[in-house]
Amino acid sequence: MGWPTPREYAVALHRAKKNLLVAALKDCKLAATPQGLPKPLTGGFGAVFEATTPDGKRWALKFFHKKALGTRRRYRLLADWQKSHPMPGLVNCFWHEKGLLVKGKEFPMVQMPWIEGIRLSDFLAKHHNSPDVCNVLFDCWLKLVEGLREAGIAHGDLQHNNILLVPEGPSRFQMRLVDLDGVWLPTLKDIPSSEIGHRAYQHPFRRNDPYHPAVDRFPALVIALSLAALADHGGGLWKKFHLGRNLIFRRSDFVAPGKSPLFMALRASDSDRVRQLREALEVACSQSPDQIPWVSEVLSGKKELPTGVAEQEHSPENQEPAKAPGKRPLKQQILRLIDSPWVGAMAGGMLAITWLLLGLITRVSVETLVTVSVLILLFFTSLPFVLLRIFRGGDIPMQPFPAAISPMGRWIVAGNGQDLIVWDAKHGFKAKWVAHANQVLASVFHPDGLLVATGGADNLVKVWHAGTSELLAELPGHGWSVVCCAWSPDGTRLASASGDKTVRVWDPENGKEVICLGPCSEKMATVTFSPDGQWLATGGHDRLWRVYRTDDWHLARSAPAHPRLVSAIGFSSDSLRFATGGDDGRVQIWSVSTGKRLKSFRTHGGQVTGAIFGSTDTRVFTTGADGFLRAWDPGTGNQLLEIKVSPHPLTCLEMGPRGETCLTASADGKVHRVDVLKGKILKRWTPPGGAPNPISAEASKTPSH
Repeated sequence: MGWPTPREYAVALHRAKKNLLVAALKDCKLAATPQGLPKPLTGGFGAVFEATTPDGKRWALKFFHKKALGTRRRYRLLADWQKSHPMPGLVNCFWHEKGLLVKGKEFPMVQMPWIEGIRLSDFLAKHHNSPDVCNVLFDCWLKLVEGLREAGIAHGDLQHNNILLVPEGPSRFQMRLVDLDGVWLPTLKDIPSSEIGHRAYQHPFRRNDPYHPAVDRFPALVIALSLAALADHGGGLWKKFHLGRNLIFRRSDFVAPGKSPLFMALRASDSDRVRQLREALEVACSQSPDQIPWVSEVLSGKKELPTGVAEQEHSPENQEPAKAPGKRPLKQQILRLIDSPWVGAMAGGMLAITWLLLGLITRVSVETLVTVSVLILLFFTSLPFVLLRIFRGGDIPMQPFPAAISPMGRWIVAGNGQDLIVWDAKHGFKAKWVAHANQVLASVFHPDGLLVATGGADNLVKVWHAGTSELLAELPGHGWSVVCCAWSPDGTRLASASGDKTVRVWDPENGKEVICLGPCSEKMATVTFSPDGQWLATGGHDRLWRVYRTDDWHLARSAPAHPRLVSAIGFSSDSLRFATGGDDGRVQIWSVSTGKRLKSFRTHGGQVTGAIFGSTDTRVFTTGADGFLRAWDPGTGNQLLEIKVSPHPLTCLEMGPRGETCLTASADGKVHRVDVLKGKILKRWTPPGGAPNPISAEASKTPSH
């Protein structure tokens, strides 16, 4: 259903007695423009009209003009919740499923008391020089935030425009929260937020998902610190840092608190309250929302343990593997030592020279000296290969078993041999068809959730309709197996990485190749676009990552990352950082703008097969050949979560639609959906017919002719 425009609502309200479907409002008088039409106050998703009923009560009538997921359900459940949970700081709302008739169609309406107040920023513009006023505001804010905390809800967009000061109460004014489009309730946890809040108040890496009750903790700290700082240094801070669209903080302060002029100024404050809040906010800039303390916890010096996932993350069982992330098992140490033939040759050469010197001293015959020296050299040169065979002989071979989940979580696809299998996430198996002449090696969903691209050992890239199995495009051009595919965020470009040492970018609409990047010196292994669409990152068997600009496809920067193979790459949601995983079991965090390595830490006992940032960028999730899915703090490298998914190697990793789950597949042919908040496996899918057939060397390595 398309929503009317604010003007169409105003035209309908011009005849309120006929079109308003709420009997108590039919005789209301609406605030009008000079032209006589009802006057709308337009926001991001809704238009609000002021109405006065015959009994003198003033109401705000809100109508929606833009589609937002869960709008009806959000306000309906909020209205029901407020009936049994009255909260003075939150404006009450009443939901009318049939509120207004517009062009013959019924549309919903939210009815709220009209609050006559002044916005927080406008009030501070006049009173920021008054320590007494700022201290009263601080106390009111603390009381309001505690009310949200005790009620177990979140507003979702705490900022100066949504905080009204109403002239009532013992302090001569009280705070009220308006604009409830992003409110969180326990009954709404399964739908995402319709907005991500004001940038000057929200966590620097906040996205729509995940959506949870801790979303208010960061902005609550920001506003509390702003009021406390203004109480101590109001005049100077307001004049220097207030820009009209904030109080004193900006998003850039949260992205780099160490370089922020405002944080530097606050470090000079001698107020214990400012110091406590400033230290907490600086730390919060790199914490996940459920780890951020409430304002009252900061001031009291007591921080409660977060519930749910936080309890798991701080438990001794989950923290134990992170105590010594640099330690390797004996097997890994030996493999690392002997993984270069020249090590054995050097050892053999040194022993051969030693033998020659001893032979010359003891006057051994020349024939014996040469024969024994050659045997020593050959023995130690071949010894590394023998040891590698012994230690790696029992490893389970990595099966190319790709899986993907649609953006809204409805469909699951996986390649099984030559087939592509589709499951409905709720109802199970849906379809199966032959996708490639040889093994399916890559699968990825289009951003619209209906199309899926596959790459195969037949050197082809194909685009399918997931619901109908219709082949929409076949893209020939690679001379070797296609091992990875990635869609651009807008869905207009498809990139594919291949063993022919190239990455190709396609226009699937017309089936043409846009550009071929390469060839490189070795086979390519992974490719991905940044969320903002400005960058394309690749990795391969030449141990390098490369980042290309998508406006002109020129190589922006590259660097060696891992001993032999960059097997996984994932961008942060703000496109400022990316993570690489490699054959050495390590994950490294890099800066996109400078190409410098920010952090390196060991994650798995074998090859890293997946590395992605979580929705808030405060965690990096990884999968490996050891069968584990783990979560890490990208700033410190500390392990936050560990789940044993399978005894077999995990072959891929994708984030679920709301950031609460991950999808991965294992080499035994199973697809796993994992709840990364509760740390448990939610569901497993097994392809009809069992595990995929092993890919043959001919299928994966034979170039086309």
